[in-house]
Amino acid sequence: MTTRTTSLLQGCGFIYALADPLAPMEVRYVGKTSKELHVRLAEHITERLRLRHQNHRLHWIRKICGEGRSPIIWLLEVCPESEWKEREQFWIAFFRPLGQLTNSTDGGDCAPSSRPDVRAKISAAKRGKKMSPAAYAAWKTSGHTERTVARNKRGWTPQMRSKMVATVKGRPMTPAQRAAFDARKDEFVARTIERNKRGLSPASRAKVAASLRGRKASPETVAKVKASAGFQAAQQKLRASNERRKRPVVGDDGRRFESVRDACRKLDVSEFQFREALRHRWRCRGVRWTVLEPSTESESLCSA
Repeated sequence: MTTRTTSLLQGCGFIYALADPLAPMEVRYVGKTSKELHVRLAEHITERLRLRHQNHRLHWIRKICGEGRSPIIWLLEVCPESEWKEREQFWIAFFRPLGQLTNSTDGGDCAPSSRPDVRAKISAAKRGKKMSPAAYAAWKTSGHTERTVARNKRGWTPQMRSKMVATVKGRPMTPAQRAAFDARKDEFVARTIERNKRGLSPASRAKVAASLRGRKASPETVAKVKASAGFQAAQQKLRASNERRKRPVVGDDGRRFESVRDACRKLDVSEFQFREALRHRWRCRGVRWTVLEPSTESESLCSA
């Protein structure tokens, strides 16, 4: 391309094809570039020398270069930079049934593992395959385990968490996932019950308290908690406990109240004033009052 042509095409993307010079009409690779085509072809040929890079396209380029040939490149389409993903996907979908494309994805920079056939090939290639002693030793000394442990301790960033939630939200389980979940559901429930009985460790309790401290629940959350069966059961249990702890109050004039609070309400006195009268054996409303202990009440009932 001339300088004038290049300036006119600034902001455009070039969809190109690679082919074997012995079969120029059999497209083997479709790609996108914003560079001149001869520059992109040179990059493809140079990339084959990087042995740590392994994919179908590089293996094909290494093969034909080893036979003394170089791939040829030709232009498929010029498109706006904002539309190159859709156009690359279109051309890959067009040529895939016609030849032996070496593209491992459907274009648009999607992950190679997004295609079911690629996942199946990777799974079949790795199934039952064990690391060699040299590869295992290199993996052990690569620091991969230490990095994984550090990443797990660090936890997910908010961006990672939101991305994961957006990925799985609204996606139903596959039949295989549902069957696996149902098979382990009883084990999961038993493990959860055992963990609840055991309770949180002091460190976990402190961590949860620190994360909740100062945080106020929304009115919707408060209403939802109050309407839950667990909250209702806890309230009923608390009321029963309060009923058991109530101690009757009797006066020397024979009057009897169910509790100190009941006596204060019906005598129209403050609870502080009434408790002070009980402690010092003072009169309140002209009567000396006594709090019956549970044992005393049961004895009085038996004697009666």
